[in-house]
Amino acid sequence: MNDRQRRRNERGQRVDVYMDAQAEAFPANGKGGVLAVRLKELLAQVATLDVERAANARKRQQGTEGRDVARTALRQMVKTVWNTHKTIARDRPDTKGLFESPSKIKNDQSLVTAARTYADTAAPLTGLFAEYDLPPTFFADLKARADTFDTYTTLQNAGVGASVDTGAAIEETLRQIDEVVERLHTVVTNKHHDNPARLAAWESARRVERSPRSKPKDDDPPQPLPANG
Repeated sequence: MNDRQRRRNERGQRVDVYMDAQAEAFPANGKGGVLAVRLKELLAQVATLDVERAANARKRQQGTEGRDVARTALRQMVKTVWNTHKTIARDRPDTKGLFESPSKIKNDQSLVTAARTYADTAAPLTGLFAEYDLPPTFFADLKARADTFDTYTTLQNAGVGASVDTGAAIEETLRQIDEVVERLHTVVTNKHHDNPARLAAWESARRVERSPRSKPKDDDPPQPLPANG
């Protein structure tokens, strides 16, 4: 949750505690009791959604970090193929032009496409690359690395999408909590109109705490006045 959502949720929790303490004044079959039960249900929903939000954030982070590692490795492998190919072409002019220059790779999708194309194109030339000490599994590894990159991309996008959905669900649930609290305000103030202590406790519970303000930076310290000559 963001800071504003957290403060609204904490307000709902304080109201929940207040209503529990005043359970005798608001029986289950009355409007106050019904609203108090609904408030508990909504607070439980927010707690569940917040756990999902944290899990989605971890998924997004895992995808982002894995994608960064896979991207670096994939670029290096593509570069290795290109450099080796240029050397092979010195003796085998017929291989010139088989591979597109990595300089034309402009984004992640073109990187993945280039890696797979390199692997497919090099398949009949594996022996030539092996002469320059590329491992026999190099091109299979290149394809696997491209697949890994795709997997992490999917994970990252799934985390982002789920985070958006969960955030929207949290906001909607908090909106419903706000509505319940406003209705409870009418019930509680009517019930305790002649009890200042309980009304004060209610006002404290239903108040949304303000976000703490950062302290303003001090101006540059004043310079000492020159000594009188």
